[in-house]
Amino acid sequence: MVIEDDMNLAELLKYELMDNGFHVSYFKSARKAFQKLKSSHPDAIVLDILLEEGEMDGWAILRELKGSSDLNEISVFVSTALDEREKGISLELRII
Repeated sequence: MVIEDDMNLAELLKYELMDNGFHVSYFKSARKAFQKLKSSHPDAIVLDILLEEGEMDGWAILRELKGSSDLNEISVFVSTALDEREKGISLELRII
């Protein structure tokens, strides 16, 4: 799953992943992505932190994922220009 509001970057990520054999679902809206996560668990998520939606950003999705016993094992790859390692560590993320 790719959650990204920059259409150009989303397309790049989507096609790169598809070229490497992955099935990719794309969401611009964090809220819609999280609704889909409740019914269909992806193997991994590429997540933009700075989503322009306003009501739910990437940090909110990470908190929801980590707080859910059904979703907390999904691997999340953060795609962001922010340098907020400490915030990621506070959510018990593996920073690579």
